[in-house]
Amino acid sequence: MFVLVTTTSIGSTAVADKVKVGCKDLALTLITWDQLLPLVPEDDIAENEHQLNENGVEPDTYQDIIDRHINDLLNDIDNCDLNDAVEEMVEDIDPELP
Repeated sequence: MFVLVTTTSIGSTAVADKVKVGCKDLALTLITWDQLLPLVPEDDIAENEHQLNENGVEPDTYQDIIDRHINDLLNDIDNCDLNDAVEEMVEDIDPELP
């Protein structure tokens, strides 16, 4: 079980939320993310990054999100007791943009 802490900053107000996430749920989310990201057209990624920037969201690029968050989650999931098939799929995740 993991506790994810998210922080949202809107103007001068910051809000932090904690969410409990099971190992299998985290693994499924990371595997799905890894399988779907290559299917997103580059123009859509650029538009999404533009929208993040326009709305003051940090980090505002997918690569920064990957570097700051996805890699941490991939390191954390190593502590989980997953079945061999799921563990192999997690190990195959490439945290770089296609």
